[in-house]
Amino acid sequence: MGNDYYYGYTYGVNGLPIMFNSRISKGTGKWKDLSVKVLTNAECKGVGDGLVYGLGKCPNVDIEGSSYSQGTYQNSGGVCYLTDGDFVVRYPVFITRDEDNQNMIDPSEAREVRNEMDMLIPITEDNVLNIFSKDTQNSDYEIIYVKNQFMEG
Repeated sequence: MGNDYYYGYTYGVNGLPIMFNSRISKGTGKWKDLSVKVLTNAECKGVGDGLVYGLGKCPNVDIEGSSYSQGTYQNSGGVCYLTDGDFVVRYPVFITRDEDNQNMIDPSEAREVRNEMDMLIPITEDNVLNIFSKDTQNSDYEIIYVKNQFMEG
């Protein structure tokens, strides 16, 4: 297992990014022989996106799902109090970058996905009917689909 690098940046008065924190995780390889499937979808965001990103870098992990994660790994820190504390809006104040000073997950100007998928579960009419069926046996269609693919492969 390799090392994971996470860097938090903010912007200085000249518009250039300034690193204000960093974290390096060093893997031991304890689970390197375990085959792992990670399910994600459009509801995955924030720290979940970071988890998908980090696990997706492992050679024994496949990222799968019916849709890509949201691609929002910015850390919030700005606060706007709209009343006397009854309602608060928090907003991103910096982006998370990798060891090459590139955005880790957030889309580029070309709107390219950075959290890649190993398998995109197809959305067909039958799949949609299964997902939204009242039959509880089909309520976890994505899990069942991935399990069947794993058993066949």
